[in-house]
Amino acid sequence: MSRDNFTKAVIEKLKARVSNRCSNPECRVQTTAPSDSGGISNIGIAAHICAASPGGPRYDSSMSSSERKSLDNAIWLCSNCSIDIDRDLIRYTVDLLKEWKQIAENNARLELGKKIPSHKDTVNTITASLTGLGANFVPTAISNVHIASEKALEALDERFKVQSFFDGNMSTFRILAKETVPLQMIIPSEAAKDYQKQYMELVEHGKDVEIDASSFNFEGSRLFEELFNQPYGKLNISATNRKAIQKIWLVEKETSLVETFDDIHGDLRIGTKSFNFTGKSCADTFSTNFSKPITENKTTHKVDLNFTVGFERWEGTDIQQIKYFEKFFSLFEKIALGWQIFTSLEVDGSKILTSQAMYADNSEFVKNTNSFLHYINSCRIIGRSLGVQINFKLDVSYSAEEHKRLAEITDIISGNQQFKSNEISDNLSTDIIVTDKKENVDKMLAIDKPISMRMVQNECETVELFGQEVVLPPKVFYFSSVTPKIYIDISNIQPGDTVNVEWIPEANSKFVVSYEL
Repeated sequence: MSRDNFTKAVIEKLKARVSNRCSNPECRVQTTAPSDSGGISNIGIAAHICAASPGGPRYDSSMSSSERKSLDNAIWLCSNCSIDIDRDLIRYTVDLLKEWKQIAENNARLELGKKIPSHKDTVNTITASLTGLGANFVPTAISNVHIASEKALEALDERFKVQSFFDGNMSTFRILAKETVPLQMIIPSEAAKDYQKQYMELVEHGKDVEIDASSFNFEGSRLFEELFNQPYGKLNISATNRKAIQKIWLVEKETSLVETFDDIHGDLRIGTKSFNFTGKSCADTFSTNFSKPITENKTTHKVDLNFTVGFERWEGTDIQQIKYFEKFFSLFEKIALGWQIFTSLEVDGSKILTSQAMYADNSEFVKNTNSFLHYINSCRIIGRSLGVQINFKLDVSYSAEEHKRLAEITDIISGNQQFKSNEISDNLSTDIIVTDKKENVDKMLAIDKPISMRMVQNECETVELFGQEVVLPPKVFYFSSVTPKIYIDISNIQPGDTVNVEWIPEANSKFVVSYEL
């Protein structure tokens, strides 16, 4: 059977009669606003007081089709309240919804032509009520608001202590029971399975539970009923946690060299079957987490350790000023080279876990992170040598060939492009263009003992560092203790011809590539 839906004209008139606000007297949120794309964002719904088709909430078979889709059978609600009224038919009756609608239209009539209080007005009112002063600066205003909120909530149920926080755009209330309090948590069947799964993870493994406040109700405490009778919010249930310190160190198996990493501070959560640890270090740029089954007492354990680097914290930073870079570069380079990884966990100074030796050199995460850190390191060396500022960009892309070229440039700048004669497989050769009187060829033929030679590149190369094009200085080639040899018959050469010269190295000769910095 088809639904008796409202026409567009009915919908427009319905929301206009309540000033685009939700008709729930306890809600009254604005339901429309401009979007960034130039359109309109709408969270409002024209809801049926009596359902549009059989089987729906509050369906009335005595109504005609025209009555069901009329303005009298419509109520304008926000999306959250529209869901609530269809879930609880006992609480949200036809009479109640009609009362809401009447109140909403009366409020719209009273507010017509009047200024709606702004956020600033609200803050000034709270400041005045809590301090007895006007809108002047009050150092304790924020703490006063939290204290007042805590006292008001605790008055609803003295069996609990309430702590109030504001973090960014979110209000957080921590509820601590002073005694054992029996509560009933009523969860609809469609949400029960997910909650049960999360709850078992909490009990067995100490993992937090997070569920939408709109998907359940509490009974047995006015405090809980007040807090969770809201259209928004989440309930977090956390296992008892203890502060712990994780230590990480690396060992090179062949030499027994040891390198330690910064202490990692975090929380240890314990369940009946396992415990898990999450921690951070290096100003929260480095994060770790691992879980461990609760087994018999052992001196060493096998641990599945995960760690991440928050590269996004470096966005826009001069790469020379990146904090903790050397620590991360050394850590991942040694792991990629096959150094053993060890970790331990301490609570209140007592070591409760020490891991077995672990290897991660085959991990894709380690390989990719090590490669990226080497790319950053090459950019740092080049930028520092040329006096060019390069800013970090997380979305940078580069090919394997580009990465290899940066490594070669870094080698040259670092003085690593120096070779002895026994390290060069083939003799070096150069081409010279014959001058008008062949003087340059004659000079080469006249050299009968080893000399040193320096050649400077004419054209400068460019390289891209984090998307920024940088011009490199001229490349310099230096040869020591070499003798030039020309093997062709020069009697017939003409000016402008090209003659190949082979440079024969002595036992102590050297070849160096550098930049003219």
